Amino acid sequence: MHNQLTRSAATLIAVGLGISLTGCFGKSIEGTYLGSAGNTVLLLKSGGKCGYSEDYKEEEGVQIEVQEGCQWSSSDKNFTLVRSSESRALTGSINDDGTISIPDQTKWHGEIYTKKK
Repeated sequence: MHNQLTRSAATLIAVGLGISLTGCFGKSIEGTYLGSAGNTVLLLKSGGKCGYSEDYKEEEGVQIEVQEGCQWSSSDKNFTLVRSSESRALTGSINDDGTISIPDQTKWHGEIYTKKK
């Protein structure tokens, strides 16, 4: 009985993690996003890993990698981003059109991120 409860709990946790890493309607939000400010790019990878740059140049293409300390998570339509171990968590939302909005916050100018195709 104890093993069955342990397996059931482990299954629920795994399902919850899978759901938390997907956006609206079960679509994965993993990918590369371009910011509305023009020079920012956000990379979301599986396992909550990410990369962020304010140095994007369209003519050079997207050249960004996962960075130490950069983490993201989502739950329902809520989105959280921590760019480095020294920065505060930024909170935003996942919109119905698949964009990610991170509004103005302390030491952060609001921006909307659109997934690069």
